[in-house]
Amino acid sequence: AALALLALFASACTAAPAAATPEPTPEASETAEASESEEPTPEESEASTGDELDFTLDPNFGSTDLTAGFTPDPFTVAVVSGGPIDAGYLGGGCDGWATAAPDYQVTYTSGDQSLLRFYFVPDTSGDATLIINTPDGEWVCGDDSYDGLDPTVDFDGPEGGRYDVWIGSYDDGEQIDGELNVTELDSNHP
Repeated sequence: AALALLALFASACTAAPAAATPEPTPEASETAEASESEEPTPEESEASTGDELDFTLDPNFGSTDLTAGFTPDPFTVAVVSGGPIDAGYLGGGCDGWATAAPDYQVTYTSGDQSLLRFYFVPDTSGDATLIINTPDGEWVCGDDSYDGLDPTVDFDGPEGGRYDVWIGSYDDGEQIDGELNVTELDSNHP
């Protein structure tokens, strides 16, 4: 009887690890598959969100990493505004026509800086807007600033993370060449 009890106990002990071992493997496999399937291809993104701004698409004019105290300040990059999507659907004062993909992406490492400002200065005349998706997923927009048509968006006490930036054109069909500027200095503006 003791031998039968010992055999039962031994089979229970060897069965428990065998049952526990396969469980994590399928879960890990399912998680990896879900992560892979959640990453849309550019073709899928454009097809499924062709009428909305899509921060998952590659930016039109590139990206950069900036760390608090960056130089030169302002950081500037040449961009072109405009696109087929009316950003007004976002609400909250968002205006302008933009592409589905962000125009530029800034990954910011925050520090003790109290300001992070984005602004657009056109090479010629034109009325542009700024549309920014913040690291926490909030949409923040800007239009005319500093007594002109050039847009500015300020973040006080900026958080670190990815800022996806669209430069919109206030008028449908208009494209405006210019520079996106990123600064931490209050004296820098359009």
